[in-house]
Amino acid sequence: MSILTVYTAENRVTVLDNSVVVNAPAVIGPRGPRGANGSSLVLSNTFVVAGDGISGGGSLSANVTVAVNSTVVRTTGNQNIAGNKNFSSGVFYIDAANSKVGINQTNPKIDLQIGDVGLGTYSMSTSSTLPNQIIDTWSSLHFRSAKYQVQIYSSSANEYEISEIFLIHNDSDIFITEYAVVNQGTRLMEFSASLFNNNVRLTGTPTYAVNQVKVFRTVLSA
Repeated sequence: MSILTVYTAENRVTVLDNSVVVNAPAVIGPRGPRGANGSSLVLSNTFVVAGDGISGGGSLSANVTVAVNSTVVRTTGNQNIAGNKNFSSGVFYIDAANSKVGINQTNPKIDLQIGDVGLGTYSMSTSSTLPNQIIDTWSSLHFRSAKYQVQIYSSSANEYEISEIFLIHNDSDIFITEYAVVNQGTRLMEFSASLFNNNVRLTGTPTYAVNQVKVFRTVLSA
């Protein structure tokens, strides 16, 4: 396999035309080819095609197109990619600032939203037996109903419990049912729900003070 590598030497730069096609691995970045003006510190206004991959690093200026095998960009090692990412016009969308991902959804409202369906997990701890402690919450403006799988561990009693919950709202009232309760003989938490400031809140009243509560939630859009 042939390799084309272009380096700078001392204070000189390698001048390339505005378009260079490399059908072999290419090196870009501070030690790679520079712009056609011969003085830029970064590769700019240049189209690079690397048939088998790209190595190197550094800053790329505006108007730079890098293509590998025409459609695929390969990377290795660890990378931190900040900011929102929109792939194929929202087929896959990353909202990095809010830690949300959308599939066929460019404005995900929950951890993972696939079209009209939202998925998410949440965990919280209780330290008292106060009633109606908030277990989970989501926007009533964006979602109509939810199904929960709720797992509880009470370190106070060293016992476990799991159950499933359905709930739905009509913008003013919430209707909820719990079923498939499995425990070691003692109910660890009683559940209810409320609607407050356009947010649905799943609440729980613990039997014992210290508990770890984990929920897996599926929501459907309003």
